[in-house]
Parts: sequence; structure tokens; C-alpha cells
Amino acid sequence: MRDAEGDVMMAMCQTIEGSHEVEVKEAMAAKQALIIAIEGGLFRVLLETDNLKLSQHIKKKRVDRNNFGTIVKDILGLSERCESFKVSHVKRSGNMVAHQLAKVSKKYGEMRVWVEEAPEEVQDLVTVDFSHI
Repeated sequence: MRDAEGDVMMAMCQTIEGSHEVEVKEAMAAKQALIIAIEGGLFRVLLETDNLKLSQHIKKKRVDRNNFGTIVKDILGLSERCESFKVSHVKRSGNMVAHQLAKVSKKYGEMRVWVEEAPEEVQDLVTVDFSHI
């Protein structure tokens, strides 16, 4: 999570157990990120995802009758607690921090949250991702 200048406000990673489809896991990660942002007092949120289906469903407020749709519904409900909430589809090349955090999460047994910093494993990628915005 970054501020408007691109400085890291928070980073988090967590292993999602179970045999969920990739789109469901990505929606679960987006929901958890939004929860952490709100709990951290961040109420102006731009959610970036390289999952086109997720960004389209959130933008169109489309809630399917499946696990993915249930999570989208949760995200939409949480977004109502925000002062402003937008979702943006970004190319994978602009979302490298998220992918590296997913890899890093495998070495931790529980959720990890970093405040006003990023874990060492992604620090170099923070600048690279920001240059793609």
C-alpha cells in the first residue's frame, strides 16, 4: 500500500490455504488488503490488480453466485467504508511487488504486516512497480 507519492505505507503477505481457483485467491488477497487498509486508517483507496475479471466485477458491481462473487460482494461492502475507492487494472509488469509478496508468504506460517516499509525481498521492486503507474 502506497501513498500518492509512491511511498510505502504498509505491506502484507499471508498464505491462503486450500485449493481455490487463482481468481478466488486473488479476490481473497484484495479483500484482505482492503481490510488491512481500513484497519490502518487508510480510507482513500486505489486497488490495483492484474486480474482483469476482478477489476471488471468490482467496477460493474457484478456479484456472481459463486465463491468469487461472494468475495466481490464483501469487497464492495468494505469499499463503502472508504472515503473514496477505485479499482484499476494494471499489467503484470506493474504488479511485481504483489507477485513477490505472494512468493515471500510461503516462508511465513501466518500473516505478516509491515508498516511504513516493505520487506527486504520486495524493496527493489517497489520503485520498478511505481514507474509503471
